Amino acid sequence: MATDRPQFFDPATEQGVLRLSIAASLLLAAAAVVFGLLANSSLIIFDGIYGLIDVVMTWLSLLVARLIALSTQTDALQSRLNQRFTMGFWHLEPIVLGVSGTLMIGAALYALVNAVDALMSGGRHIALGPAIAFAGLSIVGEGALAWFILRANRRIGSEFIALDAKNWVIAASMSACYLLAFLGGVLVQGTSWAWVGPYIDPAILA
Repeated sequence: MATDRPQFFDPATEQGVLRLSIAASLLLAAAAVVFGLLANSSLIIFDGIYGLIDVVMTWLSLLVARLIALSTQTDALQSRLNQRFTMGFWHLEPIVLGVSGTLMIGAALYALVNAVDALMSGGRHIALGPAIAFAGLSIVGEGALAWFILRANRRIGSEFIALDAKNWVIAASMSACYLLAFLGGVLVQGTSWAWVGPYIDPAILA
């Protein structure tokens, strides 16, 4: 039966794309934590934490986008919003973008400190099978989402969605680095370079 109700994950709207990004981020973050624990990889666990931060900031972006949309409506709700927030909500967009960038930088610096500590402590032994499986899964998922969101934003033209697409591109690039590093760990096993193995996880994290 036909309906005029908008789709929850409507790719033609800013809010629909952001909702889709949030759902995908939650799934991949949960997978990162599970695979990270299985592989004993601080690198993969950090990937999950990074994803959770991205979920929170994307949700804030969605909230701001919703407030901006409500403020442009000509009804009683819009009138009350304008009376309470006389400056409007447009100024919240750059604030959310700035906070998002700051949190990402903070998470990266924290990971760097942990990575340096692990390198100075002899590295970390990881299970390469689960690590490689997660890296491959991540590249496919994150790459597909980056392409989809960039394509959707050609019509929408949202700064929020543009930032979210960049985050997915960065995530896919990081996963590609993981995959190459973990495959390298497999290649050095049983060779004179085997001592490098424990240092791969913290080195790539750094």
